[in-house]
Amino acid sequence: MLIKSTMSSIKTTNAKLFAVIFCLLFAYLHSNPMNGNSIRGVEQWINMTNSMFYGNKDFLFSYGPLYWLTGGTVTQYSELTYWLSLTFMSLVAATFWFLLIKLTKSIHAWCAFIIVFFLYLNNLMFPSVFLLWPFLLVVLFENHKGVKRQGMALPYSLKIIIFLGLVTGAFFYVRFLYGMVAAATFGSYFLYKSIQYKKPGVIFYFVIALFLAYVAVGLAIFHDLVSMKDYITINSQLNFGNAVDMTYDNVLPIGIYIAFIIIFFAMNLFLISHYPALILTFNGLMIIFIKLGFGRADHYLNYFIIPISVIAMITCFNSRKRWFGVFVTVLGSLVFISFVPVVAGFSIAKPFYKHEDFSKSPEQRIAEKYKNYLLPESILAIIGKASVDVYPYNNEFVFANHLNYKNRPLFQNYMTLTPILDKMNQHYFESNNRPEFVIWHAGQNCFNETCNSFEGFDGKYALNEDPLTTNAIMLNYHVVQHFIDKNNKPVMLLQANKGLVHYQPNISFSGNEKFDRWIDVPNSVHGIVKIIPRFKLTNYAKMKNLMFRGDVLYVHYLLYSGEEKKFRLNILNAGSGVLASPLLNSFPYVGDKVKKIKFTATSSNYFYPEFKYSWENLSLENMDIHSSYPGEIISSPDYEGERTSASCEGYLESVKFSAQNNQRQVSIVGWSKVPLAEDTAPDDIFVHNVDEKGKEYFVRTRIVAREDVASHFKNNKLRLTGFEVQYELPEVTGENALGLAVLQGHKFYTCKNLSYRYR
Repeated sequence: MLIKSTMSSIKTTNAKLFAVIFCLLFAYLHSNPMNGNSIRGVEQWINMTNSMFYGNKDFLFSYGPLYWLTGGTVTQYSELTYWLSLTFMSLVAATFWFLLIKLTKSIHAWCAFIIVFFLYLNNLMFPSVFLLWPFLLVVLFENHKGVKRQGMALPYSLKIIIFLGLVTGAFFYVRFLYGMVAAATFGSYFLYKSIQYKKPGVIFYFVIALFLAYVAVGLAIFHDLVSMKDYITINSQLNFGNAVDMTYDNVLPIGIYIAFIIIFFAMNLFLISHYPALILTFNGLMIIFIKLGFGRADHYLNYFIIPISVIAMITCFNSRKRWFGVFVTVLGSLVFISFVPVVAGFSIAKPFYKHEDFSKSPEQRIAEKYKNYLLPESILAIIGKASVDVYPYNNEFVFANHLNYKNRPLFQNYMTLTPILDKMNQHYFESNNRPEFVIWHAGQNCFNETCNSFEGFDGKYALNEDPLTTNAIMLNYHVVQHFIDKNNKPVMLLQANKGLVHYQPNISFSGNEKFDRWIDVPNSVHGIVKIIPRFKLTNYAKMKNLMFRGDVLYVHYLLYSGEEKKFRLNILNAGSGVLASPLLNSFPYVGDKVKKIKFTATSSNYFYPEFKYSWENLSLENMDIHSSYPGEIISSPDYEGERTSASCEGYLESVKFSAQNNQRQVSIVGWSKVPLAEDTAPDDIFVHNVDEKGKEYFVRTRIVAREDVASHFKNNKLRLTGFEVQYELPEVTGENALGLAVLQGHKFYTCKNLSYRYR
C-alpha cells in the first residue's frame, strides 16, 4: 500500500512539473514572433510550408509539410494553426526540459546543468530541442531502478514502444531530420535491448509502428500517394548533395579533429562503464552531428556544440563524482571548438499577444511582406490566371502578385543538388503538366540592373547548378519580355512553346584531358555549347562524401577578349553538362564567346587526374545570343529587322587614342538613347567606324548605368544608356569617321549625327 501511495505521489509530482514547464514555455514562446520571410535571402521554402492547406501540390523538401508546427512559415495560415503551432512547440520543448531537469534532479547534477545552460542553453527554445528529447528519454529509461538493479524487466511497456514508433514516424513530416534522428536514437537503443534481453519484439514493434505512422500521416496530408516515396527520395538526395556541394571552401584546423577524438574516447570510456546500452546510440548521433554541424561548417553551434554538450551531461548522472572529469574534458573540447561562448538575453513575456493581424487572409498578409516583388501591370496582364513557376528561387513574386503557382519538384535551383533531383525537374518541364509561364530573375548576389544575371551565390553559375532543369526550360520556353523589377534586378518572363522537346544528350566521349589544362571550345552557329565531363572520384572521395563532405571543383572560362572567369561547380551535377560557350551574363540570353575552358580542384586526391569529356550542342534557334564581346571588331551586328540611319540623342564624351606595343588603341566613353523613343534605353550600343572608301566595321560596347542621364531626362528607364569600350584600332587609311549605332529589339539604327573624325 505504501509503495502504491509513493508511486502515485511521484506521478503527481512529475505531472505538476511538466505542467509548470509547459505553461512557462507557452507564455515564453507566445511573446516571440513565430514567422519570418525570405526577403534578401534564399530560404524560399518558408513561403510553401502552408501548402497542405491549399491547392493540390504537395510540399516536398527537407523541411516537411508539417514544419509550420514549429513556427517555420512566412505567415501562419490561420489563427487556429497559430495556436496549434504554439502548443506543439511548447510540448516538445517541455518534454526536453522536463527530462533534463528530472535526470539532473535525481543525481543532484546541478553543477553540470548550470554550466551547460550558461554556455549554450541560454534560450528556452532552440533547434536542438527537436533533436535531443529522444536521447534524454532513453537515458531516463536506463536510469530506471529495474535497469540499475540489472534485472531482466524492461523499464517500459509495449505500449510505450509503439507510442514512440508512432511519434517518430509522424516527426518525419515535421522535418525529415527530426524523424531521422529520433529513429536513429530509439532504433539503436531498442536494437541493443532486443539483443540484450533476447526479445526481438522490442525493435520489431517500434519499426512497425514507425512505418504505420509514416504511411498514415502521409495519407492524411499528401494529395498524391507517390509523394510519400518522393519525400524520402528528395531528402536522401538533398542530404547527400548538401554534404558534397553546399559547403564552404575552408579547411578545419587540426585542433578541431583532435577535439573530436578526445570527445569520442572520453564519452565511450564512460559509456562502457556505466551505459553500455547507449554506446551504439551515442556513436551514431556523434557521426550525424559532426556531418550536420561541420558539413557546411556554419551550423556547428546548433547541430554539434549544443547537442554534444547536453549529451555530455550524462556523465554526471551517476553517484561516482570522479566521472565529472569526463564531463569537464568533453565540455572543454566543445569550448575550444566554439572559441567564444554565446550568451543571449531573455525576452519579456507578453500574454496572449499575436504577431499577425488574423482579420486579414493569409494571402493578404504574405503579399504585404513582399511589396518589392510586385510585377508591372503589363506583365500581370500577360500572365493572367495562367500557371507560373519561378527560377531560380524567388517565389516571392508569386505570393506578392497572387499568381497561380505551379512549382517544379525542386523549386530552388541551388538545392537541386543531384542528377536524380535534376531529372525530376527536367521531366516536369518536359511534360504536359508544366506551367504556362516561368519568371526567371537574377540571382541573390545581383544588386543592380547591370549585374551578371546568371551568377549564383557561393561563387556558382546558375546554368551549371541544375543543368538538366535549365536545359528543359530553355528548350521548351521562349522569352516574352524582360524588365527591371522593384528590387532593381533584371527579370524575364518566359512562355511555354506549343510543342515539347525532350532533352537527351548524345554522349560520345571522344576527348581525354587532365585538370588545370585548357580545352579549346568548338564554335556553335545556333544555341550554346556544353561540355559533358566524366570525372572519376577516388575511393577516398567516396568515403569523404558519405561520412563528411565533398571538396571544391571550379570551372574556368577564357573569353575571346582575354578575360578569365571562374565559377564553382556542383560536383554531382557536373556530369550532366557544364556550359562552355557563350558565357551568358544578362537577359535575355546575352553572353560572351568562350575560347577555352578548364577545370581545377582544391584537392589532389579527390578526383582521378584524367577525365573523359564530350561536347553537346544545344540548338536554340529563337535565342538572341550575341556572338561578339565588348571590344571585338565585327563586320556587322546580328539583327533581324531593317537598318535605319537616324539622328540619335547622345554624346561621345571621351575619345582617347594611345599606343601600346606599337599598336594603336582607342578608349571611348559616352551615352546614347534609342532614336524617336522618349523612354527607351538600347539593348546594345556599338561603335560604328567608316573609312573614306565607305568600308565599315562595328565594335560592341559595354553598357554602364548613367544616373546623370536618367536625372536629366527625369526618366529612370534611361539609366542604362551609358557605354564604354577600349579596343585595338585596325590599320586605317585616310580619314575615318567614328560614330555610334544602337540596337533595340529588331531595329538597328546608325547615328548619322554622332561622329568623331580621325586619321
